[in-house]
Amino acid sequence: MSEATKGVESVVALTFEPRGDETEVTLRHSGVPDDEMGCQHQEGWTWVLSMLAERFVSRPAGPAPA
Repeated sequence: MSEATKGVESVVALTFEPRGDETEVTLRHSGVPDDEMGCQHQEGWTWVLSMLAERFVSRPAGPAPA
C-alpha cells in the first residue's frame, strides 16, 4: 500500500528466467490505480530495474571499485 495506490493493497510479482549467461527479469505490479499516480509506477519500476541491471552487469575482473 502506498499513497500512489490510494491506500489500496497491490501485489508485486517478480520472475527470473535464465537466458544463456543472462537473466530475464519480469515484474508485474497488479492492483495499481489506472490514473496518473498509478502510471508513475511504471516509470519508477523501470528506473529501479535499470539500477539493478547496472549493478549486476558483468564487469572485467580486477579490483572492486572504491
